[in-house]
Amino acid sequence: MRKTLTYFMILFMLFSCNNKNSYSFYDKKLNENIEDVKAFKFDETEKIVSLLEPYIYVFDSKKKIKIGDSKFGGTPDLPQSLNWPKFNNNPMVFFGQINLEHISFLHKNEYLPKEGILYFFSYFKNPENEYGAEYLFQIPKTEYKVLYYAGSISDLRKTKFPKELIKKYQFKQTAIEYELDFRLPCSNFGWKYQQASFTDNDKSTMTEFIERFDDYCMSEVILGIPAPIQDDLEYDWSYAYLESLDYHNEEIKEQVNILRPQFINLFSFSMYDRFDTIGISECYFGIKKEDLKNKDFDKTIFVMQGT
Repeated sequence: MRKTLTYFMILFMLFSCNNKNSYSFYDKKLNENIEDVKAFKFDETEKIVSLLEPYIYVFDSKKKIKIGDSKFGGTPDLPQSLNWPKFNNNPMVFFGQINLEHISFLHKNEYLPKEGILYFFSYFKNPENEYGAEYLFQIPKTEYKVLYYAGSISDLRKTKFPKELIKKYQFKQTAIEYELDFRLPCSNFGWKYQQASFTDNDKSTMTEFIERFDDYCMSEVILGIPAPIQDDLEYDWSYAYLESLDYHNEEIKEQVNILRPQFINLFSFSMYDRFDTIGISECYFGIKKEDLKNKDFDKTIFVMQGT
């Protein structure tokens, strides 16, 4: 009996220690960013601090990839219950998979599941030339898919590229690693920025703050505020959600402004050097917070931006 109690006490202490370390790491990162903000001469420092958002920076790694690990490209590790998605009987391109358990200690988001795997796919026509395929930046909902699997890793199986998928879209796999950080909005078109009513000094000081780093506004992130190339992503996701390209319709604009603060960045990344036989655009998967809470990933919105 005493041995059993000792065993459970050790387990409890280990769990408590790991949990504490996870959250202290998050809080340490947040405090570092708060101190960075305070080092600048903002008029309303607390307002600026309130705009800091956590994001998980995604970067390529050379580590060995095990089944169920996060990765770009290759083929998905799927359970028997899930199949490689198709559009009009054509296999979609597999962008990658994210193991949510591996990033669970890097965020406190109440909606993003702490376990399971997300898989990201989209259909593209065959390449037209050396610059890639023809595609719309607002992708039709039937032409992309986000799958979610919450079962055991032991039930996953390696898959093969479908025979119908052209060779140029059979991309090599690259391991993914993560890093937690915080940042201020990179665009003055975003919802939070527009609601904040900054002084002129704080606007210019924020620009100065952001411009300290060449990579401050990275687009390859989970959660956080993705860096747009064109309009803010909240606009694009909202118009795509409404399946509208009518940017002058006042009624649509009203609906868009209601939707904008409801979206969250699920996963954004660049095609460059990974999927550039398709093109070199930026890819942004967004989802409404309520849909994320309900794990309704069929309602994910996929848009692209490019120069």
